[in-house]
Amino acid sequence: YVAIADVSEYVYAYSAIDKEARSRGFSIYFPHIAIPMLPRPLSENICSLKPHLDRLAYCFKITLDLDCKVVKESYEVAYKQLLDTLKKIGMEEIECLGLEFNPSEHEAITQIPTDEYEQDHVACVMQKGYKIGDRIIRPALVGVAKKKEDE
Repeated sequence: YVAIADVSEYVYAYSAIDKEARSRGFSIYFPHIAIPMLPRPLSENICSLKPHLDRLAYCFKITLDLDCKVVKESYEVAYKQLLDTLKKIGMEEIECLGLEFNPSEHEAITQIPTDEYEQDHVACVMQKGYKIGDRIIRPALVGVAKKKEDE
């Protein structure tokens, strides 16, 4: 397993701390000393991955063969598990392709001249949308059909 602390809640992009961390590049760990990439109050406390404490982190299981080549990565499994968990609490994908454009569920980012779909109906989905019950978690980003002009 590989676990990496997600420090984005505490270290803002282009801040002084971020610039210093980028110049160091990584933390160094020796048996009796550590040279952290971040200031010690962050690296040894809130951003430190400690047993039995909830922390923001990215965690992956990577399986290697005998030649140390990656055989399997777990992010696909983790993504599926996350979607399954969200479905259990009622999250569902917003249906939209071919349906009439609905500004409360869809965000139109383009118009598409086409005869394949009725005018003001969703002609393509560029990013799926999700909802839990009647609450929109993320609107679907869509292209809306408009009447094709005669050539």
